[in-house]
Amino acid sequence: NKVVTYLNDRSQDTSLYKEEDIPSTPSSNDSLGLLLLSSFDFKKNWSIPFSSSETKKDTYLDPNGKSTALPFMPHTVLSAYYEYEDYLSVYDYLADGYSLQYVIPKDKNQVLKDVLEGKNYFQENEENKKEGYISLSVPKFTSASSISFHDVLNSLGMKKVFSDKENCFSFAYQNSKDNKNYYLYELKQKNESC
Repeated sequence: NKVVTYLNDRSQDTSLYKEEDIPSTPSSNDSLGLLLLSSFDFKKNWSIPFSSSETKKDTYLDPNGKSTALPFMPHTVLSAYYEYEDYLSVYDYLADGYSLQYVIPKDKNQVLKDVLEGKNYFQENEENKKEGYISLSVPKFTSASSISFHDVLNSLGMKKVFSDKENCFSFAYQNSKDNKNYYLYELKQKNESC
């Protein structure tokens, strides 16, 4: 599939998109369906790499309180962190300068969503800021999702852009000589982090 090859050539991961991710193009002599895809592929290099030789299995408690044994990758960083009554907010940095925030309950048996209920953990209180060496041990996992916005946008009233009877995208193809009716037949977002 040319679309899959094109997308994967522009991604660092040559297997990000698969044939089944791309819906078949509706065929018509007087219409051309447009496919809009976007992706978020989070595979970054850390400023201080995790130690693969020290990776060990430990218990991961998911947001619903279910525990699972997962490999945890450790590393130690000199970083700012914020200490609150029942959790820590810790920052780790990628090689390109971006940061990732970890919110860690002080009581390891507490479920994170219960600890954070009613709190704005994205806004830090500078009075709680500290700096020091932090030993992080992060679960190793891969998370992937694919979302189609077709039905949601239709239900919000954006029906015309998905109709092959309307010509909502004619402005984008005004110099085209094919006189086709351009419409959106799919809008997808694919996310992957590991």
